[in-house]
Amino acid sequence: ITVTTTDVTLTLTQGTSSATNIGSTTAQYAILNVSGAMTAARNLILPSSSRVYVINNNTTGGYALTIKGSATSGVTMVNGESAHIYWNGSDYAKAANTAGVATFTNLTYTGTLTGSTGVIAIGTNQIYKDSSGNVGIGTISPQNKLNVVSSDSTNAVGSSTAGITITNTYTGAYGYSSDLIYGLGGGAGTKLAGISGVYTSGGGVLAFYTYNGTTFAEKMRIDGSGNVGIGTSSLSYKFEVQGSANTYFGQRIYNTNAGSSAVTYLQLGNDTNGATAQLGLNSSANTTNFGGANGLYLSNGLSAPIAFATAGSERMRIDSSGNVGIGTSSPQQLLAIGNSTDQFGAGVSGAITTAYFGTPSNTSGGIKRIAYDRASGNLNVIGGSVASPATQMTIDN
Repeated sequence: ITVTTTDVTLTLTQGTSSATNIGSTTAQYAILNVSGAMTAARNLILPSSSRVYVINNNTTGGYALTIKGSATSGVTMVNGESAHIYWNGSDYAKAANTAGVATFTNLTYTGTLTGSTGVIAIGTNQIYKDSSGNVGIGTISPQNKLNVVSSDSTNAVGSSTAGITITNTYTGAYGYSSDLIYGLGGGAGTKLAGISGVYTSGGGVLAFYTYNGTTFAEKMRIDGSGNVGIGTSSLSYKFEVQGSANTYFGQRIYNTNAGSSAVTYLQLGNDTNGATAQLGLNSSANTTNFGGANGLYLSNGLSAPIAFATAGSERMRIDSSGNVGIGTSSPQQLLAIGNSTDQFGAGVSGAITTAYFGTPSNTSGGIKRIAYDRASGNLNVIGGSVASPATQMTIDN
């Protein structure tokens, strides 16, 4: 076929091959050799019906040749280009050229697509398979079997384009999931670990699965309220751990640093004061913190007591002044043992060490004290009220 100064139209679908018609037996798989010195961009107009051609564009002049139907826009070919051109149902499209680049429009394929270890590229960095079989989405340099790359400054899950979405379109009752499984071995293989998004009556649950050598089962979950459970799927608190072991069962917080400021601790806070309470263990070199080297300490950073309770009742407390009360919540001395009316207490004031009997806050008498005065060496027995103590006996030094 010669194309120079005018468009060329192939209209006949029957008859012998010539410059302007195609034989009926070759119409589907015709090879068209186009030549000529083109003086402007020209059209090669083909029958608007199911056709596949191999077109060798040997024209010169630097102008594009458009392969099209009588009323379509078609595809262009440059001088020296060879390509497979096919009718896609509404227009002619370019399937592949001699550079090995294939372009498909509305391609429907059934069966198994096989080929060599060549590269497959769809779009501009949209989907890419390299010669090693690695697949990249958003990248032409996949480092793993699947590598997804995107640039998005959005800081909101579900809104950013830099992500992967796994959707289960089932809409039945609760309990179905969308899963990500890590396995070992070919085919179904062995499930080693997995992450499952589960739809429950309480909302979405993120469940974590692992394989222990025998069973593949859930080990941890985060429920729709943000509660975290290890060994349990029924959560009522922010963090729950359950298990069954005929041995030590618990958690470990381990600081391996041996520095002079190293501490391993659990910190607690409340609604207005932040994290101010601590249970900690000092390193072997930390001599400045509460308890000193290797010391275990319990601290309340607020001006408030530390209380100890059993069977639902308080049994002991250390108030903000450092006084210890056993059986009383209002210790008046360094140590107070008893109840609100009868107590034994001990305290130190300057050089005087005192043991108290009775009610320390009693202002009408009934309190007894044995006081040792280190300065004089005397031991005094004191009665009377708190406001008006009276020495009743002295044992001098």
